[in-house]
This record gives sequence, C-alpha cells and structure tokens, in this order.
Amino acid sequence: MCIKLPSNNCLLIILLLFFFIAKKGKSQDIPDPVQQIDSLWGALKNDTNISDSLRTYHELIKQYNGLQNDTVVYMSKVLIQKAPPNDVENVMRGNYELLRYSVNHNKLKKGDSLAQVIYAMASKESDKVWLFRILNIRAVLFSFTDQRDSADVYFDRSKKLLTHVENPRYKADYYQFRGLHHRRGDELDKTMENYMEALQMYKDEKMFESEAGIYNNMGTIYGEKANYDQALNSFQKALEINQRLNNKRLMSSNFVNLGRIYEELEQHDRAIEYYMKGLSIEEVENDYMEMAEIYSELGISYSAKKENAKAQYFYNLALKNHDKVDDKTGYARTAFNVIEYHMDGKEYKKAAYYLERIEQILKKKKLYQFNQKFLLSQSRLDSANGKYKEAFFNYIKYKALSDSIRNVQNVDKLQELQTKYEMLEKEKQIENLNTLNKANELAIVRKKYQNFALWGALLFAIMIAIGLYSRYHVKGRLNKALALRNQEVKTKNKDLTEKGLQLQNALAEREVLIKEIHHRVKNNLQLITSMLNLQGAHTKNVEVGKFLKRSQARISSMALVHQTLYNSQTPGTINLKKYLEKLMKAVYLSFEFEKRAIDYKVTTDSIMVDIDTAINLGIVINELVYNAFKHAFVDKTSGLLEINVDKGEKYLEVNVLDNGIGISSNSKGKKDESFGLTLVSLLIEQLDGKLKLKSDTAGTQIKIILNTPTINYYEKHIDS
Repeated sequence: MCIKLPSNNCLLIILLLFFFIAKKGKSQDIPDPVQQIDSLWGALKNDTNISDSLRTYHELIKQYNGLQNDTVVYMSKVLIQKAPPNDVENVMRGNYELLRYSVNHNKLKKGDSLAQVIYAMASKESDKVWLFRILNIRAVLFSFTDQRDSADVYFDRSKKLLTHVENPRYKADYYQFRGLHHRRGDELDKTMENYMEALQMYKDEKMFESEAGIYNNMGTIYGEKANYDQALNSFQKALEINQRLNNKRLMSSNFVNLGRIYEELEQHDRAIEYYMKGLSIEEVENDYMEMAEIYSELGISYSAKKENAKAQYFYNLALKNHDKVDDKTGYARTAFNVIEYHMDGKEYKKAAYYLERIEQILKKKKLYQFNQKFLLSQSRLDSANGKYKEAFFNYIKYKALSDSIRNVQNVDKLQELQTKYEMLEKEKQIENLNTLNKANELAIVRKKYQNFALWGALLFAIMIAIGLYSRYHVKGRLNKALALRNQEVKTKNKDLTEKGLQLQNALAEREVLIKEIHHRVKNNLQLITSMLNLQGAHTKNVEVGKFLKRSQARISSMALVHQTLYNSQTPGTINLKKYLEKLMKAVYLSFEFEKRAIDYKVTTDSIMVDIDTAINLGIVINELVYNAFKHAFVDKTSGLLEINVDKGEKYLEVNVLDNGIGISSNSKGKKDESFGLTLVSLLIEQLDGKLKLKSDTAGTQIKIILNTPTINYYEKHIDS
C-alpha cells in the first residue's frame, strides 16, 4: 500500500498474488470462496476415479491458496502422495501450490527451493511451458533478493521459451514481472514498456485483477516521479476495477494510494477523505496492522494541517495498533514520524521519549535497518538541545554506518557474480544427466530386441559372434580416441570458463571501486556541508551566516554530481536531465514560498555530459536558480522558473527563464549577487562558453552556449 517501492517484499507478494489468482473472463458476480470450497468437498466424495479426485484436490488447493489458508500445505502433500508414480503433472502442480503458499507468506528461499524441484522435473519431461513458468518465477525471486545479474539471466532464458507458450496469461505475467524487475533497477522507460505490453494482454483476456495490478504499479511510478495527474488517473482506474469485482482489500490499498498522492499535492482534506475510506474497510476486516498504517498517514495529514490534537490522536492509535499485533517494525516506523512531529513543534522532551522507545526496540529485536535513521534523529535532537559535540559524533556514526552497509552490499555483489556461473553450470549438468538417463533407457530396450534376434538366429551365432567381436575392438579404439578428444575439449572449456570468470570479477571490482570513489567524495563533501552548518549555527554575523549558507549550496551541487555518478550505469558520464531535476528540487525546497504558487520546470532530453562539465554547469545553474527564486518573485503570488536545454551537433544551449519582475539596477550592485555573477562568468569562461542576458518587467532570460567534451568541433559564430 505504498506509493514508493517498499523496502520489504510486500509488493512482491501482492504482485505474485495477482499472478497466481487471476482468471480469464471473470465476471462481476464473484462466487463466495467458502461456498466453492464446500461444493468441491461434495464433489470429492462423488469422484469415482483417481483422475477426477486429483483434479478436485487441485481445485480445492487453489481455493485455499486464494484465501491464504494454511490447509494448503496439508492438501498439497496429499495431492503429491495420491498421484500415480508416472503422473509428473500432478506432482508438479502440488509443488507449485506449495510454491504459491511460500511466496504469499514471504518465504522466498523456500519458494525458490520448490521452484528448483519443479524445474528439475520439467527438464526431465522437456515440458517447455513449465520451464518457462518456473524460469519466470525464479527471475522474480532473484530480483527481489537483489541478485539482479541472476535475475537478468533467468529472464533472458525465459524469453527464449516464450514462443512455445500459448496461454496469454503466462505471456502477460512475463512482461509484468520483467517490468517490475526494471522498476527495481530504476529503468523506468523499460518498466513502462513492459507494463504496457502486459496491460494490453490483460485487457484482451479480461483478466481484471491483473489489469488493476498493472494500473496500481504504474500509479506508483508516476507518484514517485511527481507526475501526480497520471498517478491519480492510474490509481483511479485500478480502484474502479476492484470496485466492480468487490475486492475490498485491494480497494483499501487503492484508497490509501490516492490519499498519499493528494497528500503530496498538499490537498490534505482530500487525502484524509480517502484514508478514511480505506480505514472503514480495514476496520471491518479487523486488520490491525493495516489500520495502524492508515492511522499513521492520518497523523501526517493532520500534522500538516496544524491540527495538532487530531494528529496526536491518530499517531497514538497507530502506535497502539502496532503494539496490539506486536509489530515492532511498524511501531518504530510510526514512532519516527511522531519524533518529526514533536521536533517540528519544538517538543524535544517528547521526541526524546519516543527515541528512547525506538532504541529499546532496536536493541531487543535487532532491527538493524533502522540504525541509520536512529543515529540521524539522535544527531538532530542533540543539535536542537545545544549538544553540538554529541550531535557531531552521532552524525559521524551515521555516515560510517552508511559506508559499512554499502561495502557489505558491494561484497554481496561480487559474491553473486562469482556464484552465478556455478549455478548455471549445475543446471546444465542436470539437463545432461536427464538426457543420459533417457539414452540409457533406450539402450536397455534396444538390448532386449538384440537378444531376441540372437535367439531367433541361433544357427548364425558363430558368424554373428565373430562379427560382433571384431566390431567391439574397432569401436573400443574409436571410443578411446573420442574420450581423449572429449577430455581435451573439456580442459579447454574449463580454462576458458575460468578466464571468463576472472575477467567478470575484475570488471565488477573495477566498477565497484570507481563507484566507491564517487561515494567517498560525495560523503566528504556532505561532511564539509555539515561542518559549515554547525559553524553557521554558532556565528552571530548575518553576512557570514549567509555566506556559509551559499557555500553549502555550492558544495551540495558538487556532491550531487558524485551521488549521480555513484548511481549511474555509465561511469564517468552524467544524465544532465536527472541531475538538473534533483538540483532544481534541492534549491526549491530551501525556500519557503508559503502559499504562493511558485513552481519550476526542467525541459530537456537525456543528454550525457562528463563530470567536469556537470560540476561547473551545476554551480552556474545553482547560482542562477538561487538568485531567481530569491529576487524574481518578490511581491508576486505566482511564478514559474524554467530551464530548457537544447543540444545541437556542435553546441549545448542552456536557457534559464522566469516570469518575474526582472533584474533591477539596484540588485546588480549588491555584493553577494556580484560575487555570484562573477563566479558564473568565470565558470562559463572555463567551459569555453558564452553568456547572454535579457531582462525586463516581463521576466528574465539567461542564455548559456557552451562546447561540451562530447562535441568534436565548435563553430566560432553561432546565431543568437
């Protein structure tokens, strides 16, 4: 029920639930699952042969799995036991239902173990449809355990079998899960491309639950990218489908997602309205954990409305419900929101109380995922109470823990690269073993017929014996030569495999080291920013304070470059669009526009630039945007600041435009603005660029034309 991708596997379970229960052509009149189960039990008593009984057992298990009832485990084992020795299909079905149960209960390792069992049986039977389904499931499980390379391998292997699959649902599920995998890798273009493929198939086959699931996933992406209109549209479509199907639990999820979007739009009353709709469903279901999450969201909304009594009331309800189901993780997550609420109200003693409760939970339950947030909150509280030394050291611990976690993730990445090929090699051995077994079976049958022929041709026994003896020796010599040749081929293949693995490890290590350098540089720059912030808190000189604040902003723009490089898939270059969007957002949030409708927009294609260009251009944009937000919209109730970037074959043009009051002659002479414009001029000159400024009462336009390292030739004369 989160707009942003959750850190746990709740989204995986919801998506796999759609995958497992979606049925073709489901009508709006949904039968009662309990009645269906009773009917199937009645049919089971009347089944006269084992084939009918097994089919009924399978339908019963599917119904229990839809209700997430623990009876699935017992019934699946019964199905496997009752299946005849050669009935591989029903054995795979039984294991598949256990796989569904394991995934729905977040037992991903158990689910993958069962998937391997089914894969081995499907390989032996050469059943390409089952192989496709299991490869697809394993790819998803690898993706959700952050083994992205292994997930890519299994998705590629699954795609090769796609032509053998006729069931449209299986094909649609493939595209949906591949989109989810790209989503976790922040490859949003590929994500949406796969989602649209799946969505059309679900629509054509009238698979309504899965169609609603796709709309819900698309709404999540739009919400994270601040495309709120599209997010609202997608969540509303998902809600309409679930309302037609009378799926209360998924309706509740849609209501809460809509509430979170309206909360992002600061339409708090609308957000509260949707939260209450979701809450009414969860109260009927007595789902205290979901009720706690919604109470927490209501607390955030009322806190934003400055209705502190209601905010405190709902926060308390959230904490009580977390305690009721012994959900320590949810309690800690909500308590951090309560701490922010009390910190904003300068109620530091109350904030300290909840921070102590969280500390007790972390020690008792070992919830290491909250250690970073705890140290950061403790640092903020110490700083608010004037304990600057403690605040500084807690912040240092926070940064050290961040580095430690990142290093562990890098080690896991290298281990995954090392084991990936071993895993694939084992599966190849299984396939070869199955092939060998079939060959042995055929050899046994052939030998029987040979014996019959020998008994029928007893008169020619001597001649045949001589012939076979001669043939045996010739074949032995040939087999010996062939064995030697095969051994040479195996030795060469082993050498090539080892060299390939060494190369993969070296490349992975190089990429990790490069990213680690950028990560370290970013951390050092952030540490400098924090030190300037502490220094600014102690100075009483207003001008020095302003200078330190501006210096923080300039350093942050450089740190953002290294952060972007750290997350980039192309080391050494930066996506200018993503970088400018993050930079604009950071500067925008540093201003408090209150109720004025001041907005910004970045219009550009995905242009890649080198690190030097990005740093210098980032500082220039930082200066221009900061000055625009500070001076352009004085006494104005609305305004728009826009950055347009256009790349030609031999130049890069950046336009910074606003519809503000224009640059007055008085503002040009101020000391801080003069320094900023001087810095801008020097940096543009360093980039071998030009700057043009046009300003009047209708607004200001600043045009920057520069030569990027990706351009081999730069014309001396460019028409303005």
